Amino acid sequence: MKDLLDAQQHRTTTDHELNGFKISLSREHGKPYAFEKYRDNTTNTHGYYAEGGLVFEGNTLVDYDGVYILPIEVANILESEGYRFAQYVHPLE
Repeated sequence: MKDLLDAQQHRTTTDHELNGFKISLSREHGKPYAFEKYRDNTTNTHGYYAEGGLVFEGNTLVDYDGVYILPIEVANILESEGYRFAQYVHPLE
């Protein structure tokens, strides 16, 4: 139980808004491990939702899951925070 409580204390979420979307990054010990990208449909637009996991080696994103192509908004946030992308990880442009 103590290990579970310790892990929860080191998890946070940061929220961003880019290109009309809300982006949430879930973090553990400060490093992103998952994302959500969404836009609600309260403004007469179609709702949108995507989520996925992020896998890093050091400061390099080496894999992700949950989506076919990493959303450019997520990539822009990661890049602005100093993260790099493995040669074979291509964000949606």
